[in-house]
Amino acid sequence: MAIQRHPDVAGLRWQASLLAIVVVIYAALRYLKEVSAVKLSMTMVYYIREGIYDKLQRVGFGFHDSMSTGQLINRALSDLQNVRAFIQTAVLTTLEIVLVVTLNIALC
Repeated sequence: MAIQRHPDVAGLRWQASLLAIVVVIYAALRYLKEVSAVKLSMTMVYYIREGIYDKLQRVGFGFHDSMSTGQLINRALSDLQNVRAFIQTAVLTTLEIVLVVTLNIALC
């Protein structure tokens, strides 16, 4: 008994290949999005950190006498980590939503 081939097998292979290509492109774009989000948030935190350290160097000795250096550095690093997490999640997600809505309105 011979195995019969369906004429749609070639079409199915083409669709599966197309789906695989779309998945690979989606994964690459998702990776680039994550990398750019991390880079943007780290760059912003870098400039904020520079401003904080510059400000700490300019305050008077009385301030440094009342606060320990370890406490200042720990507080600054903790706050900067929270700022970075906020930028990476909330701000960039909001920007993404605005872009998607704007593009949908423009294309309709």
